[in-house]
Amino acid sequence: MALNSLKTAFSNRNILVLSISVSFLMLSFSLYQSFWPLYLLEQGLNVELVALLSVIGMSSRLLAQLPGGILADRLGRKKALLIASPLFIIQPLIYMFATSWEHFVIGQIFGASLSLATPAYNAIVLESLPTGQRGLGYGAFRMVLNVTRIFAGIGGVVIDMLGIIQGINLFLIVQIIVSVAFFFMIGLFLKETLSEQTIEKSTFIESIREIWPEYKQNMLHLQTASSLSQFALNLINPFIVIYVIKNIGLSYTEWGLLLSIQTVITIITAIPGGIIADKFDRRYCIIFARAMVPLTNLSYIFLKSFYPIMIIRILAGIGAGLGGGAYGFLGGPAWQSLLADSVTKKKRGRIMGLMGTLTGITNLPAAPLGAYMWGNYFPELTFYISMIIGTTALPVIYFFVKEPRKRKTKPNG
Repeated sequence: MALNSLKTAFSNRNILVLSISVSFLMLSFSLYQSFWPLYLLEQGLNVELVALLSVIGMSSRLLAQLPGGILADRLGRKKALLIASPLFIIQPLIYMFATSWEHFVIGQIFGASLSLATPAYNAIVLESLPTGQRGLGYGAFRMVLNVTRIFAGIGGVVIDMLGIIQGINLFLIVQIIVSVAFFFMIGLFLKETLSEQTIEKSTFIESIREIWPEYKQNMLHLQTASSLSQFALNLINPFIVIYVIKNIGLSYTEWGLLLSIQTVITIITAIPGGIIADKFDRRYCIIFARAMVPLTNLSYIFLKSFYPIMIIRILAGIGAGLGGGAYGFLGGPAWQSLLADSVTKKKRGRIMGLMGTLTGITNLPAAPLGAYMWGNYFPELTFYISMIIGTTALPVIYFFVKEPRKRKTKPNG
């Protein structure tokens, strides 16, 4: 049954095209993204500016979700991707020639272009699968994305060899090449899943007004859980690599290897996670995944060597595969399939976008607050507060989020 479902998913041209193109795009980012805060420190920025850039980048990416969702519903999924993808090239070009922190701010803003495309490609994946196979299908999609991320550990090796400045500049060139290839793959091979009859024609204000009655039901509780989890993640996320390298003493290669190990575990558990999501109450997968993130992050305070930290990254990988906690507000198989079944097709892009935008607004203070605690008190306080906030999302999911009745639908594309 599971094997047949996988064959069905990857026999769909849209799933295959997006699996290949998005996975290589994610690889080009992940080669350097984990080491980015250290790159900024090497460029002469302090922890406070690193936090500022983090919140600008995160907020820009999340705020772009709503316009991206509106584009996906009004113009179609494919056109939205073709509009967003040329912008992918601008960010690495800015970074390569940046001479001040203000230039990095501009680069972070252009980084929102990827999030502009996110509602469109998520909608295409989900709409290309029948309802009863969305969890497994999305799990398979995420599995392929993560296969290329295994090689992200190479980033640490290259940085140890070339130094962090030259190493990351090399990866920025790779990102430009992959972004160009992404544009042509989408244009030549992707098939639209939104028919002309269901493409949204209303104005911006009308678009928001139309989705609100549906949004304030199950989606509002998902939004609350998403905002709490993402706030906890962004409170500490920009500083984890700094703590691991400077406080614990791991090398770039060791940290890259740990991330690769986590990715392998995520791949192994993604398909079982999708199967579980299709057969059982998806809330339990989500709760498990969301619990793993604050608990594993807190463990850095107590674990001071490679192998104990490796065990923690394995647990984080299991959580990411089963429920998608490591993906933040985007979620994994359980989260995405539950979200898709909670909303109607013609509103899906806008609702996904609105969730991202509201999450971005509520998370504006997270990184600056983390930097303030880091610099004015002690780094470990940031980890404790992150864990407390992250765990408050769990009862919201358990008591308020409802498992929607699955509707039988046919795949598109």
